[in-house]
Amino acid sequence: MDIPPTLKDEAGQPRQRVRELLPDLHLGFHPPGPLNAITDVPGVLVSALEIFEDDDGRIVAEVTGRRDGLGRRRQIGKTSDVNTGVTVILPRPNPAWFTTACYSSIFSFNGSGELTGSHWIKETGLLNSPIVLTNSFSVGAAYSGIYEFAIRGSLRSQGRGLKGDMLQGGAKDGMALGDYFLLPVVGETYDGFLNDIGRMVVKPEHVLNAIELAAAGGNSPTGGADAPIPDRTPNNSQLPPSRPVHEGSTGGGTGMLTMGFKGGTGTSSRIVPGILHGEPTQWTVGCLVQSNFGKLEDLHFGSVPVGREWKRDFAGTEWRDGCIFAGTGSGGTASDVSASKMAGDGGKNAAQEGFTATNPTTPPDGSIIVILSTNAPLNPTQLQRLAKRATVGLSRVGGFGANSSGDIFLAFSTAPGPQREPEAMPGYSTWEARRAARVEEQVGVDGGFVQDTTINGLFEAAAEAVMEAVLNAMCMAEGVVGVEGNRASGIPLGWVKKVVEERYGGGR
Repeated sequence: MDIPPTLKDEAGQPRQRVRELLPDLHLGFHPPGPLNAITDVPGVLVSALEIFEDDDGRIVAEVTGRRDGLGRRRQIGKTSDVNTGVTVILPRPNPAWFTTACYSSIFSFNGSGELTGSHWIKETGLLNSPIVLTNSFSVGAAYSGIYEFAIRGSLRSQGRGLKGDMLQGGAKDGMALGDYFLLPVVGETYDGFLNDIGRMVVKPEHVLNAIELAAAGGNSPTGGADAPIPDRTPNNSQLPPSRPVHEGSTGGGTGMLTMGFKGGTGTSSRIVPGILHGEPTQWTVGCLVQSNFGKLEDLHFGSVPVGREWKRDFAGTEWRDGCIFAGTGSGGTASDVSASKMAGDGGKNAAQEGFTATNPTTPPDGSIIVILSTNAPLNPTQLQRLAKRATVGLSRVGGFGANSSGDIFLAFSTAPGPQREPEAMPGYSTWEARRAARVEEQVGVDGGFVQDTTINGLFEAAAEAVMEAVLNAMCMAEGVVGVEGNRASGIPLGWVKKVVEERYGGGR
C-alpha cells in the first residue's frame, strides 16, 4: 500500500471498542455485562489520572473523563516528555475495602515485574488495600499515596499520639496506628519509551486524589464512606451504581505500548449462569488490564492473525513492525508532514497524532498486569485458579510470556469475606483474643463457596474477558508523541475492519 492507512484512519476518526468495530468477531460464549467492564462487578470502583506537561512545561494531572487536556495537547501538535498516570481499583466501596477483606490470590505467569503486597496475599488469601497501577518508577509514590489516603482521611490526633478511626465509620476509637496493618497493593509496567520516566513525576498526592475519586463512588450519591459492605447477591441495589471505565491511553496505561501499537488500559466483563442455594442466579467476572507487552507478528483478533496480515501488507515499508517510531528529539519530521499531506489533511495531523514514516523501532518486551474480579463466592485456592486463566486470554491475543515481560495476575472476590477485626469476646483483651483460635459462622464462609465441579463457566469467562480487555486497550488507544519525539499510534481501525471482514468473514 502506497499510503499507510494509519494516517487516514487516525485523522479525526473516533476510536472504538472491539465489539463496536467488529460486531461479528467471535469473542467468546458468555455475554458481557451492561458496561462490559470490571465495574459490572457490584461494588468495584475505578478511577484514573493522566499526568503530562502542559504548554508551559508544568506537570498537570487530569481526571479521566473530565478533561480535554490530552486531546488539546495533540490538537495543537505539542510533544510532551511526560505521558504517564495512575489507575485505582477499589475492591469494595470505602471503607469496606479495609474493614472487610476480599478473598484473593495471585498468579505470576512471568515474574519480571512488581506487585507489592503480593507476599501477604499469598500468605493469607486476603486483600485489604486499594489496587494502584502505574509506571515502573512510581511504585514507591503509589505505595505512599495509599498510606496517605488511609492516614489523612482516617486518623485523628488525640493528645500525644495518633488515635481514632482508621476509616470513617469503620474502626473503633482508641486504637493506635500500629493496630492497623495495611500492605498497599501496587502494580507496574514500564512506559519509558513515551514517558520521561526518570523524572518520577507521579507523586503520592496524585494517588491519594485518585483513590478519593474512586472512594466517592464515581460521584455516586450512594457511594463514599457510608456505602454498605457488599453481599453475595449479584445485583445489590444498595451498592454504588456501576460506572464506565475509560480505556486506551488513560490512567496508568497512558504511556504503554502493545504488540507494535499504542496500548494502555482495557476492560471487559462476562455474565455466567449460576445456582445459589438451589435458585438460579448470575455471576459476573470483570477484568482490567494495563497492557504493555508483545510483538506484532503474534497479534490476533479472535482467530484472525492480524499481526501477520499487517506484516504482509507493509513488508518492505517503514510500517513493517507496526506504528512505534523512535523520534529525532524534536517531535516532528519532514516525512511526517509529507506523509500526512498524502493522507489528505494538509500535514496538520502528522505531529499531533504521533505518526512518522522514519526510524521504526521495536521496544523491548514490556509487561501486562491483569486484575480479575468476581462476585461469585470463591476461596483463595479457587481465585488462584481463576487468575491462571488470564494466561489463556493473553495467549489468544498473542502473548507468550517473554523473558523480560512482567505478566502478573491478581484475582479477588467481592462476596463477603472475614471481618478485619471481629468484635472482641467479653473478658478478653485484644491480644488475648488474637491468641484464642476462634470459629464463627462468618458471612462468606457459612454460605459456602462455588463447588469446584461447577466452576468451568467462571474459568471460561476469565479467559474471554482478558482477551477482550487487551483488544479494547489497543482499539481505544490514541496516538501519543512522547519524550525525544518518540511516538506510537493506535492500531488503524479502518485497516483492521477491512482485514477481518473482507479476508476472514468478520471473524465469526
